[in-house]
Amino acid sequence: MLRRDLASWAQDLNANLNGAVSGAVPERVVFDSRAIRPGDLFVALQTGQRDGHEFAESAIETGAVAVLASQPVPVPSIQVPDTLAALQTLGGLHRKAVPGKVFALTGSMGKTTTRRLLHSILSQRSSVLATEGNYNNHIGVPLTLCRYTDEQDVVLEMGANHQGEIALLRQIARPDVVGITLAGPAHLEGFGGMDGVVQGKGEILDELPTHGTAVLNVDDPAFETWRERLGDRRLISFGLGRGDVQAREIQGRQFVLSLGDQAAIVALALPGQHQIQNALCAAAMAHADGVSLSHIVAGLQAVQPEAGRGQVLRRGSVSLIDDTYNANPEAMRAALQVLLAQDPNGLAILGEMRELGEVSEQAHREVGKTARELGLTRLWTLEPNIAEGFGAEAELFEDHVQIAQALDALDSEQWVLVKGSRGAAMERCFTHWKEEA
Repeated sequence: MLRRDLASWAQDLNANLNGAVSGAVPERVVFDSRAIRPGDLFVALQTGQRDGHEFAESAIETGAVAVLASQPVPVPSIQVPDTLAALQTLGGLHRKAVPGKVFALTGSMGKTTTRRLLHSILSQRSSVLATEGNYNNHIGVPLTLCRYTDEQDVVLEMGANHQGEIALLRQIARPDVVGITLAGPAHLEGFGGMDGVVQGKGEILDELPTHGTAVLNVDDPAFETWRERLGDRRLISFGLGRGDVQAREIQGRQFVLSLGDQAAIVALALPGQHQIQNALCAAAMAHADGVSLSHIVAGLQAVQPEAGRGQVLRRGSVSLIDDTYNANPEAMRAALQVLLAQDPNGLAILGEMRELGEVSEQAHREVGKTARELGLTRLWTLEPNIAEGFGAEAELFEDHVQIAQALDALDSEQWVLVKGSRGAAMERCFTHWKEEA
């Protein structure tokens, strides 16, 4: 957080200080009272069923210097009409201090991995502040910006499940370089179908400054729609074998990265062709700011798989791909391809995909059909429509416990994929298995 006292923050927010020490300098901005450390500014937000004002006193007792509040509280506070709006204003004020570039990316798939890849690349040349965890929404983006101290650049991941959300985040962050990984069938219910997804993700392109750059996937069917929306502002395209930034001569995780008249071999630690597309997006965003090819290659190759996003766990002769963080039809296909590339006789354990709206049943059946068409011969699932799409050979389980017991019994050499939406909690299928590894 920028080193400024409470009086200065109150002035910027056009707010009143009530009992707070005007000269106190907050160390961090925090909205989770459980995470309070001495010196923090606690933001009392209304999140879900809980009102942060209920925790104002405990926050001060734990060491917070003040509470950002929109209701009267019996502790030192900065009083504002709306704490969420004030938090977003604070994020915008921190953004103004960034000396380098603000990079922002969105998409239906690959956002987090692309963000990690871009962060790794930019870190090869200077200090970088980046989104952590799932802090990619209307609360997480301003909180990330409020962490800014003296870094050169900022990398922001922007998520959304309905139209208008990306527009709000863009207004707060005012990015210089923006990227869209792809538009896919995710959050269809909130966006109102695929046209809504394309429209919603495209909001990141609006109001891009004249010096800004947009990075777009030339292999995505929405590319022309987005290019037209971008107008005459600078565009860098990326794709498999085409575009300004290309992957050529792909052999598994290795490919030739082509940046105009420059080229170099990249060997990713992340499996799957979809990860090559993520790498291209990150490389193109870095290239937009003149990052050297050597730094791009080093940054891409340094990123390792993480829990829930393709990390490989091993127990005896069984190798398990943990891809349980999220799922949509395109992500399911990509994960199945990774599994079958490792083991043509691999086992897929698939759970529910959330937020697909009225197409949910059909989308789940299509995933089952896709798995069969790709050559999968062994499928365990908790979702009856996936089983129906796959056919009679699918094994339909009643709950996670049954799958966990069956997984524990595997003892032959094989690869296993476990995947589903976050809400499906498919990691429960291998919690015991992992503990015994």
